[in-house]
Amino acid sequence: VTIFEVDRAPVLALKQRLVTELGLEPRCERRAVVADVTEPAFTQLLAEQGWRSERPTCWISEGLLVYLEPAARDSLLGRLAALSGAGSRLGATATTAKRAAQVALFRSGIDGDPAQWLDHLGWHAGIDELPETAAKFGRPLPAKAATSASAILIDARRRAGE
Repeated sequence: VTIFEVDRAPVLALKQRLVTELGLEPRCERRAVVADVTEPAFTQLLAEQGWRSERPTCWISEGLLVYLEPAARDSLLGRLAALSGAGSRLGATATTAKRAAQVALFRSGIDGDPAQWLDHLGWHAGIDELPETAAKFGRPLPAKAATSASAILIDARRRAGE
């Protein structure tokens, strides 16, 4: 298994410093790719590191989508679907439009049915909310956090035939 970690240079440098300081040994091949995922060229940088679009890819976008403007977020997810081989998956976190409007740093949230929104972008998605998923894994949230939690957990597959 090869992990392609795409992020900005300062973030990747910090992660590498921590891995080195803690003496951690990866259990897979890790390739750091300095890129901005909102720029179309990031997939070329991935390819230069050995990523192949025809192979199934598992895209993980944890804690990113809320910081992107809606057009950039949708463009990224649509581009990932178009570039992904059969069997590819997407794991992501998002939030509701209502919650995004309450947090100054957030730039986007999902208004309406998240599964329909993702279907339009080329993904067939299963959607869970954080309290449900936490409880399912035996880690229920405190009552106050559970009633205010707005994290949307996405488990999606590239739509067949595209």
